[in-house]
This record gives sequence, C-alpha cells and structure tokens, in this order.
Amino acid sequence: MLSFVPLCEDSYEKLLGDGERAFGASEELSGYIDAFLELSLECEVALAFGSGCLLVRIFDEGRYSFVYPFDLLSDADVTAALLSIGEYARRELIPIYLTDVPREELERLTSTFAHVDARAYDEDEDGFVVCINSECDLLPAIPTVSGEDIILSELEPCDAEDYKRLTFDRELNKYWGYDVTKDTPDASGEELIALARSEFSRGVALTLAIRELTPTGPRFIGEAVIFDYDYRGSAELALRILPEYHGEGRGTRALSQIIGLCRDMGIKTVRARVRLENTPSMKMIEKQLNRLNTQNGVAYFSLDL
Repeated sequence: MLSFVPLCEDSYEKLLGDGERAFGASEELSGYIDAFLELSLECEVALAFGSGCLLVRIFDEGRYSFVYPFDLLSDADVTAALLSIGEYARRELIPIYLTDVPREELERLTSTFAHVDARAYDEDEDGFVVCINSECDLLPAIPTVSGEDIILSELEPCDAEDYKRLTFDRELNKYWGYDVTKDTPDASGEELIALARSEFSRGVALTLAIRELTPTGPRFIGEAVIFDYDYRGSAELALRILPEYHGEGRGTRALSQIIGLCRDMGIKTVRARVRLENTPSMKMIEKQLNRLNTQNGVAYFSLDL
C-alpha cells in the first residue's frame, strides 16, 4: 500500500537512505530529493518509492498534485506506479492531478485510465498537466432520474430532517459500511447535505435523494450513493431506505434506476457489498447483480454494463 512521507530537513536523511536502498546511491536520486527539499520551503512535499520509481506528492494552495513518476531503474514499471497513485487518491478521497507529464507519456495515461484531461503548459512545450477524472467529475451538475414512481434527485434543504434521521439510524448504519456519525456526531441535516455536495464537487461520490411519487408530491424515502470510482471505469453503489418504507420493493426499483444512471454516466462495471445477515438487501442485490465471492461475512457483487 502506497504511503507518502513528508519531506523536510528532519526526514531528509531517512528518505535519502530509503531511496538509496530502493534504487542504489546515485547523483540523480540525490539531485531530485535536494530539489524537492528546496521546494518544501514553499509548500508541502512528500515522497514515496515504488515500482522502481520516485513518487512525489505536493500540497499547495489547498490542492494535492502528483509529479509524474521518475523512473530510476531500468526495469521500472511506470504503469504500476501510476496505478498506485490512483489507488492512493481513491483511498484518501482526493482528485488526481499529475504535473510535468512528458508528451510521450500521454498514450500510457490514456491506456491506463478511463478519462484523461491533458493540458499543455505552453503551446510550444512538451510538458503537460493532466487531470484523471472519475465519471462523477464529468457530470456538469447533480442529475435527476425519473421513473414510474421513484425519482433520484439532488438533496434539498427540505430533506435535512429526514436525511439526518436516515444517516443516524443505528440499525441501518450496521449495514451501511461506514458510520459518518462517528466523525460528526453533532452534525445537522444541513451539514450532512453540505458534506454530500462537497464530495460531489471533488468527484469522489454522487449522493442522490430517493423520492417516491405520491398524490401530494414527491417524498424523501432514502438515499443512493455512487462512489469509490477506480478511474478505470468501475464504481461502487449503495442505497438505504428509511425503515417505514421497507418491504414494498422501493429499494429494488431505485436500484434499477441507479444502475441505469451508472450506464448513462459511462461507468462500465458497478460493484456492491452486502453483509450476509442483511437478508432483504441480499435478496434485492442478487436480483440485479452477479455474486462474485464472500469474505468475512460480506458478499461481493458486480455487473458489467
């Protein structure tokens, strides 16, 4: 698992030693580390080593970026290094911006990742800054998906009370996979909605309200989330319904619409995880996704779109 170590005067000798053990002592390696140590006086710089490459993460003006991998061994695997950066960004929920990308490496990027946006620093230069997009990044706005009696749409201020009740429901959280209330135990419904919108703006998750059409208008009954984009065309989906609306097939109908939305977004494979004791969700997911395996009481599902 890729891990970056902040570069500073205190960590310089250790990082140089780690690099020499990985690549052997060389003027090229020490030159890179010296240059980035100087840069660390202006912004946050962190280093990692992997796949025969030196990897550099920079945090400046509120944004992370990654310098294109420096291959320091003759058998360096730059593609593997790029995939490691992708997994790291996916785990840390940060966008992927690559700087100092040589023109000749653009083809590697487009064959490695699904959505690559490359922009030259200057028309006469061969250096590029590249953004690796998720399918969420490509959406201009949070979409609305309408069905016969179920609508998926943006969370609204009027949903705040019900959305907080859904998010804080202890029984539902047992199966949700993560409990946001542990990090934000005092969050209001409005703050939870703002968090969901922030995740959308960063391209890491699309959260939609599930609404049921009634004679008096749409009513909030749950949420659907498309998340964990792997930048190669795959994403995970999840949904949960308020307890009072369980048992009448609303989740199944919402799941069909979520899958259709994923297809429209250009996602090639959808994934899902369900705990075995969550019998209703197991039955719902098994109707529409293919079960791959079971590990530690969790069933894993997938569907190629």
